[in-house]
Amino acid sequence: MNTQKITFGSTDLASRSLAALKRIEVEAFLQRGCHIIADFRAVQSISGSYADEFFGVLAQKLGAEKFIEQIRLVNIQEHCLRVVAECIHIRTKPSQAA
Repeated sequence: MNTQKITFGSTDLASRSLAALKRIEVEAFLQRGCHIIADFRAVQSISGSYADEFFGVLAQKLGAEKFIEQIRLVNIQEHCLRVVAECIHIRTKPSQAA
């Protein structure tokens, strides 16, 4: 399987609309059977809205297991990883139907 590395054009990721564009780019790679390496080398901060729109929506669409199999985050600072992980958790947890 091919691997595609993506990088981020800003040190501060905060725009939901830019996150949606990046997610669409990644979805196209995934449809072609690529694994994704998301390189956060230059990223200093990520907002909850960016993380949700990009990673949360991807995880919801793929399912948690497939997301883990196909997408790897590298060079990510711990505080950014916490934001991403929380968004993924919220989007993939089973609903609490009463």
